[in-house]
Amino acid sequence: MNHILYRMCAGQPDHDNPVAVAGKLELVGRAYSAAPSRGTKIDEFYTDLAATIVEKRVELDAAISEARGIKRPSLDSLALILNAHNLLDDLVVGFINLKTPKDAPRSVNHRISFCSKYLHFHVPTAFPIYDSVVLLALRTRLTNGQFAVAKRHPNFVGTYATFCRKLIAYGEATHSPDWTPRSVDAELYGYDATDTRKN
Repeated sequence: MNHILYRMCAGQPDHDNPVAVAGKLELVGRAYSAAPSRGTKIDEFYTDLAATIVEKRVELDAAISEARGIKRPSLDSLALILNAHNLLDDLVVGFINLKTPKDAPRSVNHRISFCSKYLHFHVPTAFPIYDSVVLLALRTRLTNGQFAVAKRHPNFVGTYATFCRKLIAYGEATHSPDWTPRSVDAELYGYDATDTRKN
């Protein structure tokens, strides 16, 4: 499934085609247990979300395009990464809350995991995938002293920012200089992949 999504996003990198955008949104969400539609009762969810993104695509496409110059995440590039992630998250959350009845039990605050996965398939060298398995693995390794990271950073706040800082610190401490989000992700999952760990 990974190679299908990498190929799809490489072939349709921009957000000017609502059919292609809807396909990417739905495939990433459903295939990777991160459906942005979860907990909602919005008809034609992916079609309408795609239309919203296409309508407001200019800033998002510019941010993704800028992120393509990132070979691997670092504190120097983190602002670009977070900018694209926040733009997409704002679009998705804004759409959901606009379509959700005002008397609904609660509003949606974020779609962090989905946005990280969606952006990762567009620029795999820049965007780490945020999910519970990787989060737990990083937490365990941090507790075991395999790497260190400051609890807070004055310029990078929020759940995805903190996650990225941990992954960057782990990659730099335990992997060779050519590590990527994919190689660190594969190691944390225990998959067979290009091993960039330090000897």
